[in-house]
Amino acid sequence: LTKDKLILHNELSTLSLRIKRRLFLAASDASDTRYGIVLFKTFWDIHENQIQTFLPQDIVQTHLYIKSHIDVGETLAAVETIQLLLKTLRQMNISINSDDLILIAIDNQPAGRALAKRWSGNSETDLLCDRLNQLISPKNLAIVDIDTSLNVADSPSRGDLSLSPFRYSATFNTLIEAYKQYSKGFTWIERPVA
Repeated sequence: LTKDKLILHNELSTLSLRIKRRLFLAASDASDTRYGIVLFKTFWDIHENQIQTFLPQDIVQTHLYIKSHIDVGETLAAVETIQLLLKTLRQMNISINSDDLILIAIDNQPAGRALAKRWSGNSETDLLCDRLNQLISPKNLAIVDIDTSLNVADSPSRGDLSLSPFRYSATFNTLIEAYKQYSKGFTWIERPVA
């Protein structure tokens, strides 16, 4: 681990000691014709009381999709990110328990709100929200609003699979700060104020 990542992982372990659950972290983003997915490789394991790695490295993917309204693309990116995370966990014989939480960073507010409410009024987005309902319970998911300039999934959404250390840290920190609001009962978490 680099020094920056080690500091981030220590922050997560300190926070997780207080919250007593596994936190899985992810980010998604979409451009006009491509979406990007980033799954952070670590989670906090309440049973072992330590940071656990469920992946050998962070997963970074980029996918083409049929050009659509950007809000639909952003919603698709988020649903695909959650689906990939759950599939990856299943392949490793890890199941989401009732206390576990997936925090996903999204930089599109209409898509984020639709995913948090599981409804939008747009038929394409509503189909994606239905898919999300089939994948995961609302109590196991929090949607976190993040500025595009801080979203680690922005580059993959444009076809660049390299992870910016600045954006990696910024997304990680945003997700951790957002958890503090989630613990107060929010499933749509506006950009945390620094």
